[in-house]
Amino acid sequence: MFCEFDVVLSPEFWPAISAMARWHGDSRVELLVLEPDCETFYLADYGMYPAFSLPVEAGEDEYWEAVGHEPDGDIMGSLAISANVIALTGPSGKWGCWGERDPEVAVFQGFPDVATRDDWRSRFGPFLDAAGALESYLPLTFANREVPQEYAATLTANYGPSGQG
Repeated sequence: MFCEFDVVLSPEFWPAISAMARWHGDSRVELLVLEPDCETFYLADYGMYPAFSLPVEAGEDEYWEAVGHEPDGDIMGSLAISANVIALTGPSGKWGCWGERDPEVAVFQGFPDVATRDDWRSRFGPFLDAAGALESYLPLTFANREVPQEYAATLTANYGPSGQG
């Protein structure tokens, strides 16, 4: 299931993330920023690694504290502002989210079954399957508002045709 990148980094989305973790028996959610580079950006400028681990019992405020934290009062160090590529998962490794600011999408995988996925989609959406993301979210990020065929083929091969999420 695809959604807009920035949604994943908003406090209101925490219940959706913690629900994914709970389905697989995870007690924690791990978030790691993969870009910008840890050593040359976060560690050099802010003396920190861009990652955190929260218990699934945490609330929206605690999630926002972690995502929105401004090291030394500098908003540019906040993961909500500076993260370009993120990954989320739990200790089980049975689910995950990969998000990229450019092309402004995040994708979730690891639903226990279709009914659970559809319930999650209706409770926490809007979410789109791969075909829907290619029609709605992704054209806005490309020149002429057209997704290149090679990009579309790769995305569909990796994340499935319409209906598979």
